[in-house]
Amino acid sequence: MISKVKLNRLEKSVLLIVAALALATGIASADLGDTVASSEAKYGKPTRVDLPCLNYIHNGWWIRQTFNANEICVMAEFVRLDGKQVTDTQAHNMDSHNLPAYTLNTTSNGWVTTKWDNTGTFNNVQSHLWSTSQEWWQVLAGQFRYGNDTKWFFSRTYITPAGQAIVNHENAKGNQSTETVSSPDTNI
Repeated sequence: MISKVKLNRLEKSVLLIVAALALATGIASADLGDTVASSEAKYGKPTRVDLPCLNYIHNGWWIRQTFNANEICVMAEFVRLDGKQVTDTQAHNMDSHNLPAYTLNTTSNGWVTTKWDNTGTFNNVQSHLWSTSQEWWQVLAGQFRYGNDTKWFFSRTYITPAGQAIVNHENAKGNQSTETVSSPDTNI
């Protein structure tokens, strides 16, 4: 029989290992559905404000969230600042935080993947779209260049219909605030 002291030490060890793994994998955790207040509670004040977008630098990630009029996050972009690829573990973690559970079924999930043609601003990008007649979710994953930067950054973006509508509305007004026009390196 394990004593309470040994069990308590074992529990603490497991918690420390889990915390260390989360830090080591650099998992970002912003969520679609976050409020401005909950994002600030996680990350502090934004490092840059381009309404309706707020930008944060957190654990080696540039996190860019687009908010609707009710201050609910409807689009979230995660950019690795170290130039490394987004790992499968990181992608799965972000998926579980940003997509409804019913879209994550690995046997019959209904996702359609399209590879985009490479351009000067994106490379090896795949668009993953899940849709029904009532709703859709989109995930963009690949390498992107921002503004005049020559470096490639690995990114994963989660888009809802409301997020896409904001981008379309802002672009129609000639306001590019929802389009990333500056480098993550200088966007602090």
